[in-house]
This record gives sequence, structure tokens and C-alpha cells, in this order.
Amino acid sequence: MKPNQVVAAIAAILNSVDWQKLSAILQSIIDASNQGRLGPWLTNALLKQEWNSGRFVVRDHYKVNVSKSAKVKISYLGDSFRDWFLNGTEGLERVHELTNFTLDKDTYDKGVIDQIGGVEKSISSLQDVLAKMQAQPKGPESDGGPLLTNGHANIFYVPQLVTKLTDNSFSYINEAREVIEEIKDPRYLFELSGQRFVLRVVRVYWNDDGWDVRACTVERSSRWRCGYQVFFRKVLESLELSAPAYT
Repeated sequence: MKPNQVVAAIAAILNSVDWQKLSAILQSIIDASNQGRLGPWLTNALLKQEWNSGRFVVRDHYKVNVSKSAKVKISYLGDSFRDWFLNGTEGLERVHELTNFTLDKDTYDKGVIDQIGGVEKSISSLQDVLAKMQAQPKGPESDGGPLLTNGHANIFYVPQLVTKLTDNSFSYINEAREVIEEIKDPRYLFELSGQRFVLRVVRVYWNDDGWDVRACTVERSSRWRCGYQVFFRKVLESLELSAPAYT
């Protein structure tokens, strides 16, 4: 059988499956692949199916849309945000009680996280970020809400699901391709509820007609500016972080 015939046969099989009934099984397969236990092609194919197992499917909620009918106006999704989060699901529950403070001087992420009280207390989720934007769907035209809409950044620390390779290196799947990265500080690579994560920064700010959503590493070379706002857990819940063993 020729390669194109193989691809066509696999596509036919995928299209014939009742994905709704198999959603729980499929989610387990995708989680396994995101952790490096399966090849990336299968994950990429499954993620394109229109199914939802009840977990937070990022691409279903983070969409560029500034029309009048948009539930929340999002004008831009950065490349790193797309690479790290958009094609996955999030198993973390919403924190619900986030608090915030405004930086009184230019500060690196390490200093911000230390000011919060450590990695554990800094963790929030993409669901938390979305909830804040939904409370101010039209930015400065919305009533109330804690997000800055003056062009200043709103900063959240969000974990990305990865596979740990060594104390300082990890991998993840991006568009059916394995990407390997390293960090200098191993505390940003941790295990939570049996899964492995690296801490990322999600930055949100209002840009003319919608929310601009981007992501970056916690070891970025530049500082966050005075006047930017940082969100973190108001109440420290039972998160048990640990340094995971090698896979």
C-alpha cells in the first residue's frame, strides 16, 4: 500500500469513530502522548476531532474574535502561547480566588515569584485567565473587573504539561513535532497530581479592540515594568509540588 493510501485509510477510520462515546479513552491517549509516552502523529490527529471529554479544551475557548457576538474579545494569540497551550487540554481546576498586586518597580520573574511566596502559590490556570477576561469582555467598555485595560500587562503564572528529561530539561509536542527545552532553575519543572509541568508566564493586556494574549518563559531576559499587575492564589490550596523522577 502506498503512503497516501495509508493516510487515506487512517483518515477514514478516524472519521468513522464515534468520538463522543470514546472521549474519556481519547483523553487518556492524548495525555500519554503529551507526556512523551506515544508518538506525536496520533495526538495531532485526535486533537483535530470535534469532541470534548469535559476537560478544558484550550482551542475551544481561546479564539481570535473581536466581533460584536464574541463572548470575550481576543485580538491576538502569541506564537509561544499557541505552541505551548493551544492544542492541548487543561486538567487543573480553577483557583476561583485569585488576588493581585501592582509591581512598584521593574522586576524579573524570579523576584515576582519570590514576592508572591514561591512557585506553589503563584500557580493559576488558563481557566482563571479566561474567567478574568470574560468578566471584562470588552475591556475598558466593560463594567468593573480587576484586569488593567490601560495597555499595561496582567501577569499570570500557568503550568504547561511536559515530559521531564533531566533535572533541567523537558520536552513537549508541538504540531506533531517533539520540542526539547532547558531551564536554569529546576524549581520551575515540577510534578503535580502525577503529571509533569513547566511554569510559564501568560501575559494579557488590552490592545485597542481586544485582549492580546501571549506567553513567555519565566527565565526571560527582561524585567516586567513597574505598574504591571500580577495575579496569584489568594488562598493556598492543597497543591503538592515535587521534583519528578526522570521518565
